[in-house]
Amino acid sequence: MGDVVPVGSGSPPSYYAALVAAGWKPVTLLASATYTDAEINAVKATVAGLGWAKQAMILLDLTDADTAAGDTLDVYIDTSPDEGSTWVNAIHFTQILGNGADALKFWAVLDPGGAPGTSVIAATSDAAAGVVRPSMFCDRLQVRHTVVDAGGGTQSFIYSVAAFLKA
Repeated sequence: MGDVVPVGSGSPPSYYAALVAAGWKPVTLLASATYTDAEINAVKATVAGLGWAKQAMILLDLTDADTAAGDTLDVYIDTSPDEGSTWVNAIHFTQILGNGADALKFWAVLDPGGAPGTSVIAATSDAAAGVVRPSMFCDRLQVRHTVVDAGGGTQSFIYSVAAFLKA
């Protein structure tokens, strides 16, 4: 796994240098792209070979939501305990509304070594919007999304997903 350019364009944001200095390795899970098609559970990227990492901070970086009021974007991060045969939802970022603010950043932390939790995880269903299952982190991560068109076919979301990993 090689070095990865920071999320976004231009000079790295201030948090990037601080995280790298603290020993976090940046990995692009999904490069910035525009999504205009209505899709349900569309897998956009899969990154394997992360077994060396013990913690992950995941950044969803929305740079534009140029859509109608009823359009929505749901971004999920899944992990696989069996080399990609089975995928389990670990993060369901806060749902983004089509008429919401642009330039939104959402962070989530996966840390299986931290507090293990006190609830059973129903792994057969996705987490609710805005929910993180922090104990679920395996050697690969997958980014998928659902884009809903409320009518008119004008939805357009631009976003990227980066991980900062630590051994």
